Amino acid sequence: MINRDDQVTTKLLMLIIDFERHLEVFAFCVFIAVLIDRLSIINTYLEQYIFNKKNKTFLNVITRPKDMMSMQKNYVYINYTPQNIKITLLAKAYAVIGETNELINKVFQFHIFKSLTSTFIYIIIIIWTSIYYLRISNNTEFLIRIILFCIFEIMSIGIMSYVCESILLKRNSIKILVNELIMDYDLNSPALRIEAKAFTDVIQVWPLHIFVYDMFSIDIKLIVKFISVSTTYLIIIVQLSHFF
Repeated sequence: MINRDDQVTTKLLMLIIDFERHLEVFAFCVFIAVLIDRLSIINTYLEQYIFNKKNKTFLNVITRPKDMMSMQKNYVYINYTPQNIKITLLAKAYAVIGETNELINKVFQFHIFKSLTSTFIYIIIIIWTSIYYLRISNNTEFLIRIILFCIFEIMSIGIMSYVCESILLKRNSIKILVNELIMDYDLNSPALRIEAKAFTDVIQVWPLHIFVYDMFSIDIKLIVKFISVSTTYLIIIVQLSHFF
């Protein structure tokens, strides 16, 4: 029999380990959220540029104004030089974001793998022990706590998957806007379309996917697969529990 002090020590140790694991997931989500904010800025610039072009309200400044503070703030000064270097700058900014995303992936891929495997193992062990003690004691009061614990653990994976899916959606939105610049032959010059094509190549080089040791991608499909695998093992555990 395990005395009360051992139970408290075990729960405290599990709490510390569990907190450290969720803290790593939280830190990863914060870094990805920062990248999403930067992608939103690029997306906003492109949307304003396309909107001003279509509505012919775009201010084409040949030389950079000396006093930018005196100009109206509602203008987007993309064409202040004939080379349309704003699109090039946006492409460079996206490339920096892609490099940062790759570094984050390299730093956190072990932590993500550890979080996925430990969460799966915790859920399987808890379900196994819960079924075992339920058959012995016939006490259903602790089932609510077990269900809440499993939901909390799955939510941690779900939040991580949602954040990674959000950065992919933002990347696809930028790709659509850049493709719109390429296909608009009436309003955009050939030089700008060439720069937009170069921007498309940069987007292809940096797809902003988060992989765990090249085994699986972290996106919204991951949580579906995780629940599916957990449910499969749950059925196996329920079937095997009749032999014990």
